[in-house]
Amino acid sequence: MTTDNIYKFIVVEDHPLTRDGIVNYVKAHERFEHIGEFGDTRSVLNSTFSGRPDLIILDLNLPGIDGERSCAILKQKFPTCKIVACTNYPRTIKELKALGFDGYISKTEKEFFIDVLLKVLKGEKFYLLNEKKQFADHSKFEELDKFLKVKELTSREIEVAKLLMQDFSNREIGENLIISESTVETHRKHIKQKLGAKNKRELREILKVYEI
Repeated sequence: MTTDNIYKFIVVEDHPLTRDGIVNYVKAHERFEHIGEFGDTRSVLNSTFSGRPDLIILDLNLPGIDGERSCAILKQKFPTCKIVACTNYPRTIKELKALGFDGYISKTEKEFFIDVLLKVLKGEKFYLLNEKKQFADHSKFEELDKFLKVKELTSREIEVAKLLMQDFSNREIGENLIISESTVETHRKHIKQKLGAKNKRELREILKVYEI
């Protein structure tokens, strides 16, 4: 990272339109400096660019050396660099951790993209996925947001409530929000109180009205 707190990043994605979209979206943020974009991992290894990257946004479905094998290779070349998998192909948290990725986000999760990158760059492991399903389209949560805000849920409680609605377990919610299972359970209790639910079943029935 440079002295002016700017993170240098590169994107490895074989589809030019998608690559351009990711590059333009991330570099528009004041904390990021774009220093390279590539269609495959071999091009990264054979190229030079201005400075060493703090972050690599890496597609998993690449020609030649696929994204899964690329992570270890790129980590070896750039030991201090954070690597975030960016794809529409589902993977489990266990798989991604084993491969060495610092984080994961779906290409469709534009709302969370920058937040995930910044969390990872701060040293957190962040995997915005679930082994049973991908997150639902959060643009469809508008009515649920309004309802939960009326019930005076905090922003964190709203995040937890959305995941509970999608049948995520306390463990899975904790992994995705980078909080402990006990903290998730505390949020669950507060949510039940504010929504007037006596138990998990009643809470599920209240949230099910807004199911995507």
